[in-house]
Amino acid sequence: MTSSRELQYLEYTYRNNRPTTGLLNSIFMTTVNTAARSLVSVATTASTPELASRRWSASDHLSFASGLLTAAAENALVTASAPSSSSTALVKYSGSADLGTMVCDGVDVPSVNSLGRALCHHIDAWINVLRKRYDANPQHFRSESICFLDHLFAQQWIFNFKDFKDSKPDHNGLGRRLTGGAWNYYAGTIPSFCQSNKVWGTDINDIYAPVNFADSHWIAMWISIPKRHIVVFDSICSSISPEELDVVMELFLYMVPYLLVECASSDKVRAQYSLEPFTKDFAKPNGKSMRDKMAVDLFQELPNVHEFKNKDMDDILGTRLTHIDAWINVLRKRYNANPQHFRSERMCFLDHLFAQQWRFNFKDFKDSKPDQNGLGRRLPGGAWNYYAGTIPSFCQSNKVWGTNIDDIYSPVNFADSHWIAMWISIPKRHIVVFDSLCSSISPDELDVVMEPFLYMVPYLLVECASSDEVRAQYSLEPFTYERLTNIHPARAGDCGVYTLKYIECHALEIEFSKKDFAKPNGKSMRDKMSVGIFQELPDVHEFENKDMDDIMGTYDG
Repeated sequence: MTSSRELQYLEYTYRNNRPTTGLLNSIFMTTVNTAARSLVSVATTASTPELASRRWSASDHLSFASGLLTAAAENALVTASAPSSSSTALVKYSGSADLGTMVCDGVDVPSVNSLGRALCHHIDAWINVLRKRYDANPQHFRSESICFLDHLFAQQWIFNFKDFKDSKPDHNGLGRRLTGGAWNYYAGTIPSFCQSNKVWGTDINDIYAPVNFADSHWIAMWISIPKRHIVVFDSICSSISPEELDVVMELFLYMVPYLLVECASSDKVRAQYSLEPFTKDFAKPNGKSMRDKMAVDLFQELPNVHEFKNKDMDDILGTRLTHIDAWINVLRKRYNANPQHFRSERMCFLDHLFAQQWRFNFKDFKDSKPDQNGLGRRLPGGAWNYYAGTIPSFCQSNKVWGTNIDDIYSPVNFADSHWIAMWISIPKRHIVVFDSLCSSISPDELDVVMEPFLYMVPYLLVECASSDEVRAQYSLEPFTYERLTNIHPARAGDCGVYTLKYIECHALEIEFSKKDFAKPNGKSMRDKMSVGIFQELPDVHEFENKDMDDIMGTYDG
């Protein structure tokens, strides 16, 4: 049923520094309204009347969180010559789509808290896409003086605002306690991916960032330094009351102007700013098609983003997760739900951290002296956890290698430039390597890559055995391995996708058909994976820090 609806901006008046001319206010509202109309034109293209009474699901929130980032992107891409618009706070439109019932993916609804955490990685990934596009072609955006920040910016500022308020300023109103990393954001040294090194106020006028409310709802924030004003884009205005929004935004309204004054490079620069708080405003977007396109773009445009995995926040695992690990999580979830569809109910899928840690720590293993029984060597941190099935914690198996697990699948990275798949068969004491570009690793290099697994897997089975009876079933003799040569090769750049498909097909006992693995199919495989990841992993990042604590903070053996 077609009806007229209103997309509302809740405009907050400038407290102490409202523009004195109608022109500035008109320019400001032109920018906001143009962005809103772009979003409305997208939102009104879908029609799902049969779903009119459906409640919002986890996938709806994911879609709209993605939409909020598009709102920020649309705003950033608005040109200075946008058509003039009234400064009214209401933008009317009509259409047949109900913004509350546009998406229905059949995704199980996770807990509210896990939903909020789940979105963090996808949100930041899209911010990285925008950052990369802006870094490559700033002329396509509304200004060459903008920056995109990840969710950690708002999260850290919200968490530390009390310390800022409680700290006593000096006679100039300065000297308060700022949140950790505040100066780095100000100077553009973080985020480190597509690092801008541009200073707020001097080189940066517009700041875009996603903000999470109560681990259940996302909003987008545009901070305009010249206007001393903040615009909030909100897909579901009813999710945050005006009073709650005041609390969420208060810290930015006060700390951004304070940072500009506190960190100014000279008195002359400081004189351009004021400690008076900024002011703020509100806006809505589309769903599934938007999200799917984002998912594809993430895979295509961020192949190397994980190189920056620890630079910004050492305690956040989300940036450590590669696209490789994301698909491994999809396989783990599917296996957990329907093990009967796979070649065996005694298998597990491990992420790239397993191979990475074991290769990195193999020298310690070799250099440590065994006891008279050949045991007592130093194993990598978290080795026992892998053996016992407590990590990976997502779809945790709690199955013990050898006792409950016969087959282990894992991706392996070589020289940060090539991926291969590894299948470890415990009963056969043998490892099979699936390599889409055999020329990328010589036989001698592959021997070095595989050596840690050939020696440490059998050692772990003996060392961690629960009894002498179980231990007697195994041997410290190294496993053997082979690299298959009869599988279909990939194009350069598609080795990661093919690695994942080799694992998936072998685990499902699906033949590596020449048709399915034809080189031109690399892109379609990648696109389907990317959409699958977005649709099937709403709550994976609930487990984001747990595994790394186990791997980095433990020592067994």
